[in-house]
Amino acid sequence: MKIKFLTNNKQTIAKINQFIEAWNTQDSFVVSTSGSTGRPAQITIQKEHMVNSAKMTGAFLGLNRGDTALLCLSIDTIGGKMMLVRSLVLGLELYVMEANSDPLESIEQSFDFVAMVPMQVKHSISNQRDLSAIKNLIIGGAPISAGLYNAIAEIGMNAFQTFGMTETISHIAMRKINHTHPPYQILEGVRIHQDGEQLVIDAPHLGVNQLKTND
Repeated sequence: MKIKFLTNNKQTIAKINQFIEAWNTQDSFVVSTSGSTGRPAQITIQKEHMVNSAKMTGAFLGLNRGDTALLCLSIDTIGGKMMLVRSLVLGLELYVMEANSDPLESIEQSFDFVAMVPMQVKHSISNQRDLSAIKNLIIGGAPISAGLYNAIAEIGMNAFQTFGMTETISHIAMRKINHTHPPYQILEGVRIHQDGEQLVIDAPHLGVNQLKTND
């Protein structure tokens, strides 16, 4: 993996370097959940499961070694951590910037892979940023409104709405955002079923067994 910092924030740079150092020495990581499957808590996830998640996303999107990626999410979140992990596992060229609401404001280059939350996408569209320069955009962390969904579909870019949570080590399903409103595609190795109004997720390669969620 190659990494280039687009920020001078010493704290952000230190957190990235600390995670990379930990990645080379640790077999597990402690992360905080959002509370969608119960009360917010700290859980331990295994490195091997994070690797499997990264490979799963790479296979779905067709990412290759040397592809460029932009980290514009906080490294304190599972989304930010997994962008770094995907770059480490898949050999991506990662550009790191401060997490903010308008991440493409000072960016002129194109990227093969970017992850954003809906608010960042909304501001990018409102400020007329060139989202079409992103080859693969995944959007998660919060619901996408109908208006934002339609605005993304109008661009005609390769954008995906994700479904997942901290407990599933980021997303376990994605759907292409376009005017046909296709269903979610479950990623390889994941099984789901309903138990009443709850969704039950099984993904042993991610350390997930009979996980129930109301999401």
